[in-house]
Amino acid sequence: MRRLIATLALCSLVGCGMFDFTSPRKRNRQLTQPGMPHLAAGEIPEGSPRITTDKVDGPTVDQLPADQPGMIVLILLDSVRADHTHLCGGDRPNTPALDALRDKGAVVSCQAYAPATWSLPAQASIFTGLDPDKHGLVTRGAHLDPALPTLAQEMSTRGYQTVLISASPFLGEPTGLQRGFHEVRVAEGLTSEYRAEGVVKMLRYLIAQVDPKRPTFLVLNLFDAHDPYPEILGKVDWAKLQGAVNFDGPEGASVDATKFLAGALQGPAKSEYLARVTNGYDHGVFVDDAVVGNVARVIERFQLGKHGLRVIVTGTHGENLGDHDSLRHNGVPWESVARVPFLMLDSTQKGTLKLPDVMSTTGAFYLARDGKLPDPPSPVQSMSFDEGGRAANAWMKDAVAIWPSAGLKLVRMDGKSLRYDLKADPNEANGAPVTDAAELASLDALAKSAADAEARALTVPPDEAVSQLFARLGGAD
Repeated sequence: MRRLIATLALCSLVGCGMFDFTSPRKRNRQLTQPGMPHLAAGEIPEGSPRITTDKVDGPTVDQLPADQPGMIVLILLDSVRADHTHLCGGDRPNTPALDALRDKGAVVSCQAYAPATWSLPAQASIFTGLDPDKHGLVTRGAHLDPALPTLAQEMSTRGYQTVLISASPFLGEPTGLQRGFHEVRVAEGLTSEYRAEGVVKMLRYLIAQVDPKRPTFLVLNLFDAHDPYPEILGKVDWAKLQGAVNFDGPEGASVDATKFLAGALQGPAKSEYLARVTNGYDHGVFVDDAVVGNVARVIERFQLGKHGLRVIVTGTHGENLGDHDSLRHNGVPWESVARVPFLMLDSTQKGTLKLPDVMSTTGAFYLARDGKLPDPPSPVQSMSFDEGGRAANAWMKDAVAIWPSAGLKLVRMDGKSLRYDLKADPNEANGAPVTDAAELASLDALAKSAADAEARALTVPPDEAVSQLFARLGGAD
């Protein structure tokens, strides 16, 4: 009986296609927003045009090559670090939907690394296939060079309908990262209607207007593991009930965050505060995972994967939860900030899809577009840029990191070059000086490239619209 109950609960998350006892009327109601008529797969409200019929010129799904799926989904999990997901060995059962996708045949990497330590450059790398020192979005006033094509533009050129729904405001139109999307819904603030199930509600509305005869490229950016972490209302038994965790107060940094970062919280008070932070964060990951499961249900109900389905899920960057005496991210690319989960499920792949032992999330661009990584793949490296401190954040500074192989890490910061054995020293407490000439040369080259990119960005007048976007968001990143 317990196994049956667990199976039913899992299917409700990921759409197993079985044990579906809901009536057609109720199923249709689940696929619309309040006030909309009941819609079946492919139906749209009367008088409402298909969202891209007059914008896309390309093959229909039944004309696609066998290795090109009719539906490609890219899901970005903002601020989700690998070691706090059950999928990658976390001790809390907070990713049942991702676990189920893995069990269905998805290939998983828990050694994927973000190329930057905050949202804008990390997202830009996934959208362009370029590292931050190449695409240049390394400051809060930067706008993507119009000469650089985006993933959405590439997919649109191939005849795909392109849809973006983002609970992250950092994909706002001024950054240039919306280029190529036919239909866009992006949150205007850190808390918005697109958090949690709000993304799914909007997806149900837009998917009903997608032409099922044409291929579709869908990007979802989930934001529930980014502060403020959502309140815990009793839906999990592995964390206590608590309110939302917010690092910013009405007049700046919150009192608890300020005390922690100043070293004023010690003993039980410090432990209690970090437990609250971690509980809120792990629950935020759980909320993101539930959205992933419900997105899978919507796609299945509309039968958008029957002509091939490719799904990629990855984090944009990680999060400090007291690691290295820091909160949030956008500091040194420690493992807590740089290492994220990566999952790919592709029904068009013949044989077993394999991912490298260690990889860059920049590769998501190529995996989404082509179903494979470039040869050679993107270098596994990450960089941060000093944009000035913020009381409730990690200490921002220029720093770079390289991962030559799984378990080995090279870091350049404060003028020092350090080598970390991550297997023996997972908390990165004991870096040894780098003495190998080739490793030193690699760190020097990356540090110079990052510094040059920052210098170029600072010599260009900041885009006023981008600056206003970040001003509205405060110090968040």
